Amino acid sequence: MNITLQNLNKNIRGNHLTVNKRALKSLANKVLQSEEADFDVEITLVDDSYIKELNKKYRNVDNPTDVLSFLITTPFQKSAVSKPKTDNRKPITDIADIYISLDRAKEQAESRKMEFKVEVAHLLIHGILHLLGYEHSDLMTEKEEHYLRNLKCQSSNVKYHT
Repeated sequence: MNITLQNLNKNIRGNHLTVNKRALKSLANKVLQSEEADFDVEITLVDDSYIKELNKKYRNVDNPTDVLSFLITTPFQKSAVSKPKTDNRKPITDIADIYISLDRAKEQAESRKMEFKVEVAHLLIHGILHLLGYEHSDLMTEKEEHYLRNLKCQSSNVKYHT
């Protein structure tokens, strides 16, 4: 499993608005391991205009959103062991892309009266859970709160509602 992160949003400024790339990659790794997922993830931090374009293109929604996740798969990969007269192909997931709008994260953190980094962590976890097939539900909210609490990301008394 390989996790990469790039920050395309250079507009977010201020000491309390910094993004710790190493911490986010570590968080993604811990959630994926806990969920027994094994695929590469590329995390891209963007602004509202960038994520709005993606939202329009892939979901036909002409508004910015906080996080988008895409699971990119190839139908088959040859396995390492070749068996005569059998189909030795197996499905494989190559990579997943997660886009997080730092503009939305900043606005949501302010409205929820929480730290910016906690909101970014929440959005990352939310995106990963979507990649794993979770839909907006009480179970997804419970998982998000569990990871935020157990991975020491959660501010006191913060509840997330998706």
